[in-house]
Amino acid sequence: MVLSVEEKKQRNIERTRKWRAENPEKHKEQNARYYQKHREKKLAQIKKSQAKIREENPNFFAQKSAAYYQKNKPKMLAKAKEYKATEHGYKVTLTSSWNFRGLKGDLDMIYRIYKSTKFCDDCACELDTHTFTKKCMDHCHKSGGFRGVVCVRCNNRRG
Repeated sequence: MVLSVEEKKQRNIERTRKWRAENPEKHKEQNARYYQKHREKKLAQIKKSQAKIREENPNFFAQKSAAYYQKNKPKMLAKAKEYKATEHGYKVTLTSSWNFRGLKGDLDMIYRIYKSTKFCDDCACELDTHTFTKKCMDHCHKSGGFRGVVCVRCNNRRG
């Protein structure tokens, strides 16, 4: 019995599927080796493809991202909240906020000072989570220089 080209292709596809189902670890290893071998070429193809898409529709990726966010918003917000609850997430959120507000200097060092400070540098009140005794990072609004860790009242007084 002689098989046509299409029948041979179909037979090979079935054999491959069967082998992959029987040997998932070997298949995974093969994929990893192939990826490593052809990584640069594949990345170049992806970049070229994305450039073409951007040329044809400049807002494509922004629209796709917005659609994904709307579809997965509760899940993404929960993940962000979970991340911010970690030590690293808290640090990144806080230092990003300081950077946005104009603080200049070694933010890692300032963060360590901020975390270890228990009392206001001005009035010596104990810093906690209450409204008026909440911890604030005080800085010069002109130069961006760090001035100290103070309570909310002292920070408002300093300006």
